[in-house]
Amino acid sequence: MKFKITYLKDYPEFIPTVAKWVYEEWADKNKKSLKQVIQEFENYCNKDKIPIAFVAVDRETPVGLINIWENDLDSKEDLTPWVAAFYVIPEYRNKGVGKALMEKALGKAREMRFKIIYLHAETAGEYYQKLGWKLIEDTINDKGEASKLFKYEL
Repeated sequence: MKFKITYLKDYPEFIPTVAKWVYEEWADKNKKSLKQVIQEFENYCNKDKIPIAFVAVDRETPVGLINIWENDLDSKEDLTPWVAAFYVIPEYRNKGVGKALMEKALGKAREMRFKIIYLHAETAGEYYQKLGWKLIEDTINDKGEASKLFKYEL
């Protein structure tokens, strides 16, 4: 399998697809429409300032996504930046796509001179710990669900 990791800015035609992944996986549909999520992703098409989105591409098809955001948890607004909306389509999981996306995001955060980056996750905590993330605390996400807060020292 040959895939590449690149900026979403280089593939704006993928915005509706990746926005739909995020909408279906995480959005509070009572507060946000798919159209609003698409509009947000249009603002994520940056290369040198947050928010930044990276997409995994195989044969000109998007297969994964990772973002660097200022904040991804309302209760932790003092912490920045965050890895957020990290998603790999099911048929590409366990094939190195997620790890490559994470390495790209962490590399970019390092390049931007951040010392620590954060993420929170309702599931996959063990996966993040295998990648070197440290559990800080159990918390509650913005939808009131149990979540775990992690940090990564760059």
